Amino acid sequence: MDLQISVFLLSLLFTAGQTLSCYKCTLTCADPNVETCPSGSNRCSILTTVSGSGFLQVTTKTKECVPEAYCKPGTHQGFIGTASIQCCDTDLCNAADGVYKRSFLLLWSLLFFYILFQ
Repeated sequence: MDLQISVFLLSLLFTAGQTLSCYKCTLTCADPNVETCPSGSNRCSILTTVSGSGFLQVTTKTKECVPEAYCKPGTHQGFIGTASIQCCDTDLCNAADGVYKRSFLLLWSLLFFYILFQ
């Protein structure tokens, strides 16, 4: 029993100091940098803004570390245009848009079940 408590306390000690890493970029995000989040920023975000009207729309993308209070997922309408915010809380989770992540998850799950039941 003492060994279990010691292992638990030791694991808490090693995990308490870990910080979150997120991709950081603006505009096109073709070549994002990896950023270690500062204290107080515990989420990775993808902010996509669409401004303009008709065929003159400009889309920008920003990926960065943000505080949890900043993360209000969804699409928000503003004076200039719309802003879509996605947040996550694991290392480098803001790599791709949610659609691509879900597609890969579906693909991997199908492959897993194919191998499992073959």
